[in-house]
Amino acid sequence: MTVLRAWAPLFWSGVLVGLVHTIVDALGADPPAAIVYGSGVLLAASAVPVLIGLVHGLVVARRAGAEDRAGDPRLAPVARLVAGRVRGAVAVLIEPERRTEGSWGTSGTDRPLDPDTRFEIGSVTKTFTATLLAEMVGRGDVALDDRVAEYVPGVPATRAGEEVTLVDLATHSGGMPRLPRDLIPRAILQSPDPYRGFDEARLEAAARRTRPRSGLGETARYSNFGVALLGHALARAAGRGYADLIAERILHPLDLRETAVATLDQSDPRAARGHDQFAFGVPPWDLAAIAPAGGIVSTAADMARWLEAQTRPDWTPLADAIRMTHEPRVPLQPSAIGRLLGSGFQGSRVGLAWITTDVEGREVVWHNGGTGGFGSFIGFGPDSGRGIVVLTNSTHGRRLDEAGLALVSGG
Repeated sequence: MTVLRAWAPLFWSGVLVGLVHTIVDALGADPPAAIVYGSGVLLAASAVPVLIGLVHGLVVARRAGAEDRAGDPRLAPVARLVAGRVRGAVAVLIEPERRTEGSWGTSGTDRPLDPDTRFEIGSVTKTFTATLLAEMVGRGDVALDDRVAEYVPGVPATRAGEEVTLVDLATHSGGMPRLPRDLIPRAILQSPDPYRGFDEARLEAAARRTRPRSGLGETARYSNFGVALLGHALARAAGRGYADLIAERILHPLDLRETAVATLDQSDPRAARGHDQFAFGVPPWDLAAIAPAGGIVSTAADMARWLEAQTRPDWTPLADAIRMTHEPRVPLQPSAIGRLLGSGFQGSRVGLAWITTDVEGREVVWHNGGTGGFGSFIGFGPDSGRGIVVLTNSTHGRRLDEAGLALVSGG
């Protein structure tokens, strides 16, 4: 059991007992002593596994900091992540006339980390799903403003009568919650694999009983649910499974041979082992029907090729589709900016999945990803041609975003 899975039930039990205490007290009754003291005891007990985790993380960080950090000094921001609580990282920095690679820390196995190590890339998967949408638009298979209900019948309109479209889902402006309702308890309780078993039938059922918020297309509110539904709708439109469709339309044309919609195979000697915030090992995720929002497994070498396709789309067979995904369309909700980047970054906009942010006067197009045991960042400067991909085998944190944005902007 990881630290957070030990912490979450105690914490939420304490919160529940505390709420009962508050309600009873508000009604003017004298709450039983068990309720008065129960929440405090449970909340205090929940601190124990967190303290254990902090101590473990500090020990790991001390050991990591003592290791040799050989590598190009220009990648020092990534090396500093591994000197913290990140177990290991691989980075590739590309520039018009130069390419720099580096790896730090441990894979969690006997095999050292390198650009061919396999990682979960989490929500960076969304950039592939968005490119699939753009590619299908270019073929005439679908249109950006097609109603989702054309492909997944029964998806409701908003209370104002607005119909959710494919482009609404791709820009996170489709009014969908972050997760389907019945996945929220598993996420809160830190399930080791919260998406396992959530198949296409459950995704469609969740979509039919979820009424989107009004104001479609106005503001981006990050939604794994929405992008998962987008991928499912595209698969329905093409009459193919999502994994096969991505492979045929995106991965094969770009020669991304080590990239796939899959669950990370821990028997593969090239697979890194995932770790939580406190450096404890965690199992890989099986994202099932949520895969279009985060289910791709890849390597830094392949992701560098994906990055080069973004910076030099004319060198690829998907040039028009790639350029379409980069175009900023919808402002990112300020509170979402705070969650993703911190208050130092304002004015971010979302295209087809890709986020565009001004960093110290330089425009950066980027996306991040995080699963239960892995973190990822990919970004590039459209004008400079400079880009970075970073894959880590520790769960995503804001410091990874900050390091990636600084490296792309030249800071």
